[in-house]
Amino acid sequence: MNQSIEPPRLGRPPGCLTSPLSRWLRIEIQQAKRDNWTCPDAFYMLTEQNRKTPEKHTFIVGAETADEVWRQVCGDIKGLKVGYAYFRKLWREIDKN
Repeated sequence: MNQSIEPPRLGRPPGCLTSPLSRWLRIEIQQAKRDNWTCPDAFYMLTEQNRKTPEKHTFIVGAETADEVWRQVCGDIKGLKVGYAYFRKLWREIDKN
């Protein structure tokens, strides 16, 4: 057997759109759009509901939020960091659909 060949990586790649985090964000984005929020306003609202970070355009998903949605998103999202660039990317993808 050739030792130089790496075994295939299992699981989905980081940032995959089917992660529990992206499922939760898509739910939040769809609700924000129904309520006529803008992308920056929706992100700011989520920042206020979760744990702020020293970085201006990032928040960490809080325990309360994670506990409320873990069944909906099929996973634990507590402590995951969400940046504005990723949020905006999902916002724009939902615009396309």
